[in-house]
Amino acid sequence: MATVVLIGDLSLAACGVEGLNFVRDDRVQITAPEERSQVRLPVTVEWEVEDFEVAGPGQDAEDAGFFGVFVDRAPQPPGEPLEWHARDDDGCVAARGCPDEEWFERRRIFVTTESSLVIEALARGEDDRRELHEVTIVLLDGQGRRIGESAWDVEFEVVRSR
Repeated sequence: MATVVLIGDLSLAACGVEGLNFVRDDRVQITAPEERSQVRLPVTVEWEVEDFEVAGPGQDAEDAGFFGVFVDRAPQPPGEPLEWHARDDDGCVAARGCPDEEWFERRRIFVTTESSLVIEALARGEDDRRELHEVTIVLLDGQGRRIGESAWDVEFEVVRSR
């Protein structure tokens, strides 16, 4: 039995978790909708924030900035700017002002200084099963770079009239 534990300990040492933050981050609390609840469109996602100054884009203060809200998609990695999402889009040329707000919104990426976001429409699922959607909120600095590894999410089911 000791051999199994030793092998397990050695395999954990090789997992590559160095530099990750495993501290619970309670700065954002999603208050609506409730996790796994059933909602109808439009749905308003609401949250509360503490220990973070909502200052908006262009600010250069530590622990200040705005929110990135991602609907049914993952946010950019920690430290990366919002533009990271356009890195593989050959049609998006920075010289032409891309990515812009419209580019992001078509990809269900929203930025806001508010503590809520109204989602008017969501793509239907491909079958008749439950239609689950996920919204993820991250903190962005004044330059649109993701602050840290923390992310807060809520999953809900959209119920549509037939």
